[in-house]
Amino acid sequence: MYMHSRVLCLALVLLPYLIPSSAREVNFTDIFVEPDAATIAEPIPKIAHFVFSKVRELVWLEYASIKSAAVNVGVDQINLWVPPNPVFTGEIWPLVLAMPELVVREIEMPTKIFGAELKNLAHISDVVRLEAVYTQGGIYMDYNLIALRSSDEVIYGAETKPTVMARQEPGSICNAFIMSKKHAPFLRRWMDQYRNFKDSDWDGMSVKMPNKLAAQDQSDVTVLDQSAWFYPTCCSAASTIRLFFGQTFGTIDNNFGVHQWGGKWRTSSFLTPGNVREIDTPFFCRIRNLFDNVGGSYVSMDWRKNPNCSFVTMDTVASRHGDSLISAYDFQTDTSIKWIDQSGNRLHGWAPFGMPLVAEGSMGRMVRETRPDTFAVLPVPSDYDARTGTVHTEIMFQYGHYDHGTSAMLAQVRFDDDARMQWSFHYDAINRTSTVKVVWIPWEWANAEQSALTFDISEVLPMDIGDNQYHRLNLAWDRLASGSVVVTIDDVEVLKTSVSTISRPLMGGEIWINGASDTALDKNLRARIAFLRLYSTSLNSTLATGTAALKSFKLPLRFSSDFSQRLGFTSLTAFSVWFCILFGMTSAWLTMILRRRQRGYSQSPSWSYFSARDGSRVTEEVEEHLLSPISNENAEPEPAKGVSSYDD
Repeated sequence: MYMHSRVLCLALVLLPYLIPSSAREVNFTDIFVEPDAATIAEPIPKIAHFVFSKVRELVWLEYASIKSAAVNVGVDQINLWVPPNPVFTGEIWPLVLAMPELVVREIEMPTKIFGAELKNLAHISDVVRLEAVYTQGGIYMDYNLIALRSSDEVIYGAETKPTVMARQEPGSICNAFIMSKKHAPFLRRWMDQYRNFKDSDWDGMSVKMPNKLAAQDQSDVTVLDQSAWFYPTCCSAASTIRLFFGQTFGTIDNNFGVHQWGGKWRTSSFLTPGNVREIDTPFFCRIRNLFDNVGGSYVSMDWRKNPNCSFVTMDTVASRHGDSLISAYDFQTDTSIKWIDQSGNRLHGWAPFGMPLVAEGSMGRMVRETRPDTFAVLPVPSDYDARTGTVHTEIMFQYGHYDHGTSAMLAQVRFDDDARMQWSFHYDAINRTSTVKVVWIPWEWANAEQSALTFDISEVLPMDIGDNQYHRLNLAWDRLASGSVVVTIDDVEVLKTSVSTISRPLMGGEIWINGASDTALDKNLRARIAFLRLYSTSLNSTLATGTAALKSFKLPLRFSSDFSQRLGFTSLTAFSVWFCILFGMTSAWLTMILRRRQRGYSQSPSWSYFSARDGSRVTEEVEEHLLSPISNENAEPEPAKGVSSYDD
């Protein structure tokens, strides 16, 4: 028995040496060759390379990336580098494997490079991609990089060097995109530096090293600027959301592609065939063709011919309304994800994480309910200068869902350089006091001119806005001329303060509703929004005094002293007297009309009716220039025959 135990122990010790090892140590010098003149003279091969260090179920973003190499770059072959004996699971892999350009390349994934251990899957992929592009030439793309158009102008450009890369931001060149000829000198210089590789250094070889080598010598490498492949999504979750749901990125017209930063909730949750087909934003319009015939016979319309995909500019807004109204949402014709803009400007908003539609019995209409972990993105014209603006809404805060001392985000105005202005509400569950805070988070923390500004107005707040009643809330700011921030609640000015002006334009900032920060969703806000409007100018004086701009919404008429005062009456008695006089005059006029008809008149003067439910006719006549109902000119176009379109 003792002898058997010794033999067993010896066998266990020798077992790793008896079984053939799958470990592969890479020494780049083994594949280095001197490039011949003929190879260098040839254009970059139209071969795409994708590396999966570990095969797993795909998400739609990765499908779109691989598909874009075939459809938009127009490569002749797609090499898919995977470990031996891969198992492809899920509904998406069959679509990838069916691509005629695809070739599956099984390869032992390296475990060491120049003797240094490779532990991180990303570092393993870094080594394999360099091997592939160096030995075969072509175009390497990370599977979260989506090509938007052909790269032929670079591939066949007279000034193009043997290797082409792109900056992801100033001072860094990212290996998520590598375009190169076979045996290119720059790749050899780069690969030789892997003698100093450390697995603990996350981007030392993948980002910092190519930037360092290019700075030393650019004779063998062309470095494209950030807008080629990495604008506008470096380097935050917020920028990816803006790309997906914003209207602000007119500059992607010149992009070869875009890079989405990782994270499950920002990829598989957002980028799906359904969202891409329904959501008319510059980015989704451009990648819609990648999902043709996925899940059916859907064929997309060319985004250049689809008016829903065109950019909205401030000139368009001004020509339609003659005022500063950007967009108007009343939720009566919305879909679950789509906030339909009733202004006619086609600035539809999107609620990718819910904000369900709820029938509000007391109002007789649909409202949006914000819940924890939900948010909406409301686009603005691509040339909107966000230094001035107004958010005008009617909202009911539901404090029963707050925790003691929590702060809930209502709105966040994003600017083109990730600066932002936040409006939040704080509730003290013990003392039942409310606080509104306005916070400016600058783009340059060291710049004193744009220091963060926070205003606490709990002492002057006229009521507890957490009383489960709807309140009109107006947030107006002007950092262009007057330098002011104004907050009014139910026409009462609760904050008016001076702030510094900003000298340069802040272009293209969309509005987030309930967006807490760059990387997280708000956990606290529970409210119902009855309507919401965005203006491009600061309507502080108008909104504070309760004039026509406030009364242009189709609100339920509440015959109370509060309502009479909003119309200019000082008491309910005065309102009643004037109402009786108006009723008597209307009755006399209707009687005259009926008598004229009884006497044989064939025509009668046209007259407007009054809706007792919501007063819509009165509202429309008073504020017709602001409401601007959608005419035939602004109606959604009918899809061409044989072409599918999204369904509102």
